[in-house]
Amino acid sequence: MPTKKDFAGKTKTSKTYDKDWVFSGGAWTTQKQAKADIANKKEAQAYKANLSAQAAPSPVPGVPGTPPASATAPIDTSGLVTSAPVPMPLPTPAPSLTQTAPDTSIPNWWIGNAITNPSTPEAQFANVANALLPTLAPEDQRTLAGYLSQNHKDVFGGYSNTDFGSAPTAITDATRKQYLNPQRAQLAISLLDRMQKASGATEMGAGYDFLKNAINLINQFAVDGVMTREKYGQFTNAVSSLTKNAGQGMSSYANLAQLFNLPQFTAGPLISNTPNSTLFV
Repeated sequence: MPTKKDFAGKTKTSKTYDKDWVFSGGAWTTQKQAKADIANKKEAQAYKANLSAQAAPSPVPGVPGTPPASATAPIDTSGLVTSAPVPMPLPTPAPSLTQTAPDTSIPNWWIGNAITNPSTPEAQFANVANALLPTLAPEDQRTLAGYLSQNHKDVFGGYSNTDFGSAPTAITDATRKQYLNPQRAQLAISLLDRMQKASGATEMGAGYDFLKNAINLINQFAVDGVMTREKYGQFTNAVSSLTKNAGQGMSSYANLAQLFNLPQFTAGPLISNTPNSTLFV
């Protein structure tokens, strides 16, 4: 059994931590936070399961007695760079967010369309989910794209045959920088704004506003383009608090916020207990 260390690499003793702290998920945390993290993971897993379990085939366009295909409009991607079909690449964080424009690369498999004048909550959510899709972790991209392709075949059916690229086999500095970089949040906000404009909707609802606020949490806890270990702990607490206090009928958007801010990887946790001198101090 490996020696349990604290964030500074020192052996844990009763003098360095309160007795209610436990070693959970590769890091030291309080028992209360450990329970909250477990509950959040179960919630995210249940959400993913429901996407597949509850997915029902969409009406077939042109078949009598079924609704017509959704009208769509292309999302303006001028100024956005199309990348290879792999998770969105991000450069080394800039020294100052105010001095450097955000990276604006999107995967070339993305279906850049929006349902115009969405009249149902399901259509509104589909637009939001698709806009956020390029910025998610690859395993979450597959899950969400599967939901879109099954429930909105006339618009997003193409995702059923999409190659999303390989998921990371190991969590590296580059992975952490990619998913905790404020430029990723800026790209997500840009895509959401462009989607709203393409859809022609003047009001996207409380879920849309909630999601944008959740995405902006990365900007709030990053320091000069990166997030310290201390700030990451504050960031995860803020995400948990925001999603738990989401209003009634907001669970889908709260789960989207969870997928964006706290991506899960089969290869392991995004942040481990091993100190990282280049990214975390």
